[in-house]
Amino acid sequence: MRNFTESTELHCGFARACITGKLYWALTIRTTAGGKASLSYSGAASFHHTLEGALSWVESARTRGSRFELREIPALYFPPDLRRGNLHRGRGLVVAEVNSSAPFATCGAMSLNTLDLFSVGDQFAARGADFCAMEAPAEIPGLGGELLAWRSRVFSSRYKLRWSQIAGVQWDLSHIQSLCMRLDQEVRNTRDAAAASA
Repeated sequence: MRNFTESTELHCGFARACITGKLYWALTIRTTAGGKASLSYSGAASFHHTLEGALSWVESARTRGSRFELREIPALYFPPDLRRGNLHRGRGLVVAEVNSSAPFATCGAMSLNTLDLFSVGDQFAARGADFCAMEAPAEIPGLGGELLAWRSRVFSSRYKLRWSQIAGVQWDLSHIQSLCMRLDQEVRNTRDAAAASA
């Protein structure tokens, strides 16, 4: 997945709908001089649509003594409308907000001005650095049940990391769910109006 804020040449067609889903967010754990742990991430490279992809990226980013945390985070997914001449078949748009336990709470008044996925991504990316809008594959995992988190354990640099489940963030999903319903209706209304005028 590529972040729209990091790739201005990305074009991926038009939205067919808006649905909720989840991403896997890989964070690096660093220990400060005072012995406290801090979390950081590497931009769009830290977000993955599968757990396997997140685990593979973490293994490739490993350095001596590094530790990681993986989190499932809620996201909005805009699947592509394959009937509208989408040159990048199968690619959609996924948007996540980090650093908030109430994702998309600041988007209550947001309205889509177009169904072009690049423009939709730009609208979210313009809301600030905590929003990450990325090209995504044909589908992402659905948002259902508890969102999980794991922390890595190192036994030896010769072996893959081991993972232990930890307590995840307590998410307030009411904002993402209500925004998703409203944006999905907007997308469908715009598509119906375009079809009626054609």
